[in-house]
Amino acid sequence: MMKKLLGLLVGLSLVGCASQPRDLVGIKAISANSVLPKTYMMVPLNQDDFNKNSILYKQVAQVLRQSLSSRGFVLENDPDKASQIVFLNLYRTGAKSSTRNVTVPTWGQTGVSSATTYGTVNTYGNGYGTLNTTTTYTPTYGVTGSYTTQVTDTFYTIVIALNSYDFAKFKAKNTDELWETQIALTSSTPDGLGAYKGIAAYVAPYLDTTLDHDAQLYLTPNEYMPAVAAN
Repeated sequence: MMKKLLGLLVGLSLVGCASQPRDLVGIKAISANSVLPKTYMMVPLNQDDFNKNSILYKQVAQVLRQSLSSRGFVLENDPDKASQIVFLNLYRTGAKSSTRNVTVPTWGQTGVSSATTYGTVNTYGNGYGTLNTTTTYTPTYGVTGSYTTQVTDTFYTIVIALNSYDFAKFKAKNTDELWETQIALTSSTPDGLGAYKGIAAYVAPYLDTTLDHDAQLYLTPNEYMPAVAAN
């Protein structure tokens, strides 16, 4: 499901980037509407990745705990008291570039709109004289043609994925998924901690819910990153 979300996000970014310089946020959410208590433990899905990026995981997890709390979840440090185990996975694509052809119009003189002639007569008597004339032309300007050039677009995508399971069944090796939520951000700006924390806060209303259709939102950083302070 994550690969499909990533592909959709990058495709939509290529379409939308010319008309609105915004970041694309995509959200998937599905829930079994379990009646289990909302006490939980959160653990990284990939321990090796956590070991390599432990500071990032800890910072993002802190914001996610606030988001989960806003949805009625209670963090439990005792495995025997937690009803749910929530796996956290962070993913980034790095820079992904694509090249497209762009037609650029050329501007120049297209013709003459008017011409004005000025004359001066010099007379010397006996019917003799000279006539000096000057003609001033007023040019018109417009599109005279076009040329094609290549433009390279570079995008960065990050994903936060949360998967919750019945903890008691999970410990008995009988997995029973309760809910999962994924949020992805595709931007022309290199990803960083602020972006991760921003979408970790923005995802709060979608935790343990079901979306019939994936949410696809074009947002400025000012629209999703202030959620960190508000959450």
